[in-house]
Amino acid sequence: MAEHTATKSTASTAGPAGTPLDEFAISDPALLNDMLLSDNICHPVTGVVLLTKGSQLTSKMVHQLGNMGIATVRAVPYAEEQMVEAVSQVQGYLNSVEKIISVKGQSVNNAALLFQEMQEVKELQKMMREQMRGVMLHFNERASESLVQLNNHHPNSAHHSIITGFNAMSIARELRWSEEDVLEVTMAAMVHDVGKAKVPLGTLEWPGKLNDAQWQEMNLHTLFGGKLLHQGSLSTSCMVALNHHEWYADVGDKGYGSLTLFRDIAKEALGLDVDLYLSLASPRHLEMIQVSALADMVAALEEIRSYKGALPPFKVLIIMNNDARLGHFNPEHYRAWHALYLRKHRQILTRGMRFALPREKEQSIVRDGKSFIALDALVRKLSYEELKKAELLPRLKAGFFDLEMIQKSDGISIDRMKRRGIEVNESRLTALGINLEKKVKILLPAMEKRLTRADLLRFGVPAKKMMDRRLIKQLEQSKNGVSLPELAKYGIQLAKEDLAADGDTLNKKIFYDLVVVEEVAYSRAVFAIVREGNNLDELEKEDVYDGLDPLQSYLLNKIGLVELDFSELTSELPDMSQVVRADYWEARSAVAASS
Repeated sequence: MAEHTATKSTASTAGPAGTPLDEFAISDPALLNDMLLSDNICHPVTGVVLLTKGSQLTSKMVHQLGNMGIATVRAVPYAEEQMVEAVSQVQGYLNSVEKIISVKGQSVNNAALLFQEMQEVKELQKMMREQMRGVMLHFNERASESLVQLNNHHPNSAHHSIITGFNAMSIARELRWSEEDVLEVTMAAMVHDVGKAKVPLGTLEWPGKLNDAQWQEMNLHTLFGGKLLHQGSLSTSCMVALNHHEWYADVGDKGYGSLTLFRDIAKEALGLDVDLYLSLASPRHLEMIQVSALADMVAALEEIRSYKGALPPFKVLIIMNNDARLGHFNPEHYRAWHALYLRKHRQILTRGMRFALPREKEQSIVRDGKSFIALDALVRKLSYEELKKAELLPRLKAGFFDLEMIQKSDGISIDRMKRRGIEVNESRLTALGINLEKKVKILLPAMEKRLTRADLLRFGVPAKKMMDRRLIKQLEQSKNGVSLPELAKYGIQLAKEDLAADGDTLNKKIFYDLVVVEEVAYSRAVFAIVREGNNLDELEKEDVYDGLDPLQSYLLNKIGLVELDFSELTSELPDMSQVVRADYWEARSAVAASS
């Protein structure tokens, strides 16, 4: 938890397309949610200042600005002014934890005692509560967006804790909890990770999969945090620190904390009687732990970490929906968060967005001894008979299309025709009773020969031949190597007999990426399918000169653009009817009595 000065980020941080995060279209309804101008607004013709920075926007002002021809304004949620101060106070609190724990040889028990006795900590706790009351008056769904961006600019455990706190505030308010309950869960969530100050930095910043020893170190951060926040009795903050990685349902080895992993250790070694707390806790206080677990996971997915980049809302929804279906979250809380998240992210498939084909969409099938990935999709294409009916065959022939091949493959995509300069009158096709969109099952080859850097060196390819920056980048980005046709572009060709000697060891799964060409509706879009690591623009240029290898040509020309619907994975609520609260949320004596 290194110290980092809290600063406002909205005015200087740009969104994914280079647009400042605080820039809004004048028609955006978010401007009516307690927003302050972050820059002066000047008349588009005279340059006269109409409104000064810091002015609070009203619906009347926004309407008048629109009438004057103002297209965009820069504004931030009113709560951000108070959030900046709150962030500073929380960081001071977390820095106090680190100051105590960093003493060499310090035991957890001794550190906890010192921490609880520090007057500075007590004063900060009081200041934080008062500051949070002020933030709550004007907090809205977008208010913490700048904190996520700041955290991603300068990854930091303290910022993660603060973002988790504001996520918890959003969920609790959506659930219509009382102001005091909202404040309590916010404060608890903001210090949920204090135990990470005891975890070695090498483990916290490890760029890959943790080994068993590292996992044990990571698991213990919940135990350390609980002990640090223990103040004579198990408070909400203490229980959140202990259990924010627990699952709502009992799902095998999922989750860890004092409910499932170290209830006995917590009592014997640290004097934390979890069973006593559970026997006395109200249902709302247990819900505070569950809300914090949900808020923590959302923050972790959206943030940049040493082992991953920030995930876009589309991927966040897929992962969260899948976990909710399995039983990670309290279903009532998840329904509230899901509605909140959809309101916050009004578009999740932006033009040009690229992501790996979700495994949930893949169907594995085998035909003629070959493995394929099957996808259900809509394609805009015309069959051979429809081309004849629309009198388009002569134009295709004049455009040097292979009519025999089109007949064999049962048609051609409209997109491919347009890319070759053949305009299609869609109104006329509709009048002829031709349906442009057709439901199809697309088959993508599942395997091909692919070589990693280690494979190339093993085959004796000189290191000098692998120095092309584009190849280096492709080898780094591709999970399981580069295909033979792609290697040929860099002048690397291997003898067939050498490849045959390796048998099937070089046959590896092909990973596909989807590139959004056009959004159709929320969670639905038109996509181009490309090999992992391939650039769509470059492929389209190569296609003009017939420079594509067979798989690339198949993806671009045979399949073409496809429409895929991801609503069942994102915008639709998952089926949580089978999710039941685990017994470990109750004191053991109570569980035994009920059974």
